[in-house]
Amino acid sequence: MSSQKTAPALLSHLSLATAGICLVVAETAFLPEMQLLLGFYLLLVLLPYRQPRRWVLPGWLANLLGLVSVAASLFWFWRRFRQAQQEDGTNWMHDVQLMAAVVPYLGPVLLALLLIRLYRPRDANDFWFLQGIGLLQVLLGCILASHTLFGLALLGYLLVALAALIAHQQWPTESATMVLTHSEPSTSRSDWGELLHAVRIAFNWLVVLLTFTLPLFLLTPRLDSNEWSPLERFGSRSPQTETALTGMSDEIDLTKSGRLEQDDSPAFTVRVRDRLGQPARLPAGEPRWRALVLDRYENGIWSNDLSWPTGTVASGVTSPETHEELTLDFKVPGHLGALVLAEPVLLGPKIGHLPIQRQDEGARRMPLFFEAGGTAIPLTYLVRPEFHYHQYLPARVDRDRYPAVRVRENYIRKISRYQPYPGTEEEPPERQLRHWATQLLLRATEQAPAPYQPLRKALEQQQGAEALPPAVWAAAARLFYEHLIASGQYGYSTTLRRHDLSLDPVLDFLVNVREGTCERFAGALATLLRSQGIPSRIIKGYRGGEFDGRGTYTVLQSHAHAWVEVLVPATGPDEAAPSYEWMIYDPTPGTLLASSLREALAEWWTAQQRNGRLFWQEMILGYSTRQQAGLWAGLLRGRWIRPVLIWLLGVALLILLGWLLRHRKTSRRLSDSLALYERMRKLLRWQRTGGHTPRELALLTCQRLAADPRTAELADVPLGIVDLLYRTRFAGEAVDAEQLSGWKKRLEQLRAVLPRNWKRVPGG
Repeated sequence: MSSQKTAPALLSHLSLATAGICLVVAETAFLPEMQLLLGFYLLLVLLPYRQPRRWVLPGWLANLLGLVSVAASLFWFWRRFRQAQQEDGTNWMHDVQLMAAVVPYLGPVLLALLLIRLYRPRDANDFWFLQGIGLLQVLLGCILASHTLFGLALLGYLLVALAALIAHQQWPTESATMVLTHSEPSTSRSDWGELLHAVRIAFNWLVVLLTFTLPLFLLTPRLDSNEWSPLERFGSRSPQTETALTGMSDEIDLTKSGRLEQDDSPAFTVRVRDRLGQPARLPAGEPRWRALVLDRYENGIWSNDLSWPTGTVASGVTSPETHEELTLDFKVPGHLGALVLAEPVLLGPKIGHLPIQRQDEGARRMPLFFEAGGTAIPLTYLVRPEFHYHQYLPARVDRDRYPAVRVRENYIRKISRYQPYPGTEEEPPERQLRHWATQLLLRATEQAPAPYQPLRKALEQQQGAEALPPAVWAAAARLFYEHLIASGQYGYSTTLRRHDLSLDPVLDFLVNVREGTCERFAGALATLLRSQGIPSRIIKGYRGGEFDGRGTYTVLQSHAHAWVEVLVPATGPDEAAPSYEWMIYDPTPGTLLASSLREALAEWWTAQQRNGRLFWQEMILGYSTRQQAGLWAGLLRGRWIRPVLIWLLGVALLILLGWLLRHRKTSRRLSDSLALYERMRKLLRWQRTGGHTPRELALLTCQRLAADPRTAELADVPLGIVDLLYRTRFAGEAVDAEQLSGWKKRLEQLRAVLPRNWKRVPGG
C-alpha cells in the first residue's frame, strides 16, 4: 500500500471536535468559562491529524495527566459551590442533590480524558475508544442542553460521526495501519474524493433517519411528566424565574420575572355572517378580541376594578337592522376565564343597550355583559361549560378609534391617577418615572412640527406633578407610543426580567431591560400616560386568529395579547360638554413594518431565533401530552398540512438534487471511461456484437498480448480498461483523473507496439 487513506483519520478527528462543540454549547448555562477553552480544545484535537508522530505522550505521563485533570475538576467543583454557599448564606446541599450538582462538572473531565487518550500511544482499538468518549460528551450535552443552538451542533455531529463510521468500515486496514504506525496522512485527490463520498453517504442516511424518526417522535403516545428543565435539575440553586403559558389572566404583574411559553391550544371560535346570513370575513387587518379591562394600577400590578355591576346591566340590544351589517357568533368555553368581544364595542343610545345577544335569550337567565366605563364588561361569576352569544358589528368601522359613550368624570379622574411605586418618591428625580416621562417628551418636542408645539409649551409650564391639559393628550400619547415601537431601543422577548429591583418596574423596563412581552409594553405605555395625568387603561384579550375561509375564526391561546386605550377629547376642551373618544395603541414592537431592509432582516432574524427557541422548548424539551394534543388538533384542522407538505417537498427536492448530481457525475465518468473503451475496441478490432462479454474478450486478448515479447509488458491494458468501465457503469465509483490519464498513456504505448497484422481474437 503506497499511501494511507486520509478519510478515516480526518473524519475521526472532526467527529471528536464536533462532539466537544456539542458539549460546550450545552454547558454554557452552567459553566460559561468553557467557551473560552473551546478554541484551545479544537486545536489540540486537530493537531495530531497533521503531525501524528510528533504528538505522542509516554504512558506514565498520560496517566498522571488524567489523574491531575480529575483532581482539578473536583477542586473546581468544590470551590464553585463553596463560593455559592457564601454568597447565598445557605447550604446548597439542601437545595439540590450532590450527584445531580456534579453532572455539569463531568464535561471538563470528559474533554480532558479525550485529549489525554488522543495523545497516548495508540493501538488498533483506539478508534472505537475515542469515538466512545466523544459519544459520552454528546450524551451529556443532550442531558444539559436547553438551547436551540445545541440542536444544530447535534445535527453536525451526527453527520460527521456517521461519515467517520462509514470511512472506518470501508477502509479498516488503512485506518488500523495509520493508528499503529502514526503514518502521515496522504492528501491525494483520490483520498479527498473518498472522504466526500463518505460524507455524501452519511448525509443520505441522516436525511432518511430524520424523515422517519421526527414524525415518529411527534406522533407516538407520550407520558404525562414535568417539562425537562436542566437548570432546575442540575443547577447549584433553584432558579428565581417562573414559567407561564400564553393565555388569559386577570391581572398584569410588572414585578414578576420568568419565561412565557407558547400554548397553541384553541381558546374560542367565532363565526362571522353578513346581513344575508352568508359567511363573511372581518375588515382587513388582524382582529382584536377584547376580554378584560385593567384600569387599576397599584404597586406595579394592573388589575380590574370593573368586575361587578354597580348600575344597570344589559337591558336591551341594539337593533341589527339599523346600521349593523355583520353578526358574530361566539362559542367560548367556560374554562377560558373571560368572555370576549370583537373590537370595537359600540354602545347603543340608551344605558344598558349593548350590541350583544345571548343565543338562549328565551330562557330566563342573567345577561352575560353589563355596561361600565363606556364599554361592555363580562360578568365573571357565571359558570357554564360553554357560552354562546351574538355580537353585531358594522362592516366598515375604524378599529383604532371609536367614540367614548357615557364615560363619567369620576371614572376619567380614576384612570388618570398615577400612584408611584413604593419608595420611589423619596429618591432623586432622575430615578422617578414621572420625571423620566417628562424629559422624554421634552426631548421629542425639541424639533417637532407645529402640531406638537402646544405640548411643549404645556410641558414647560408644568409644575411638579401637575397633569397635562386635555388638548395635548393625543400628542403626548402618540410620542410615547412612537418611542416604544419605532425608536429601535426595545424588542419583543418571552423572557421577563428585572434588572434593578429598587426602581419602579416600568422605569426599570424602559431604562435597563428594554425587552419583554406585550404585557410589559402595554403596562409601560399606560403607566407613562398616567404619570402625565392622561386617562388610559389596558385591554387584555387576543389578536389575530386562524380563518378557515368559510367565515369561522379559531383563536388560539398563543394569540393572547394586550394593548392600551387612551381617552382623548373628540372636539375640544373648551366646550361646555366635551365629548371624548378612545384611541387604541398597540405598543409591542413588530406591529409596524421595518423602515429599511436592514431592519427587516434584523426583525426576521429575531423572529427566527424566537421561533427556534419556542420550537426547542415546546417540541423537544417540553413535548408532552398537552403539546401532542395541540399537534393533533392542528393536524385535524389542517393547520399543519402546509408545513408538512413543505417538509416533504424539501426532502423530495434534496433527494432529486442528489440523484441529479450523482447521475451527472456518473454520466461524465461513464462517458470518459466509455470513450477510452471505444478507442481500445477499435484498436484491437473487437466487434460490437460478439459472442463474449467485454471482460471475457479482455482476458483472451491479455493472453495473446502476453505471448508476444513486443506487447508482453502492456498485456494488462485491455483488462484494466474494461475493469474501469465496469466500475463506473455498474458500481458508480469515482475514477480519478490521474488513473484515467495513466490508462490512456498505456493504451497509446500499446498502439505504438501493436503488430500491423493484428487480428481480432476469436469471438471478438
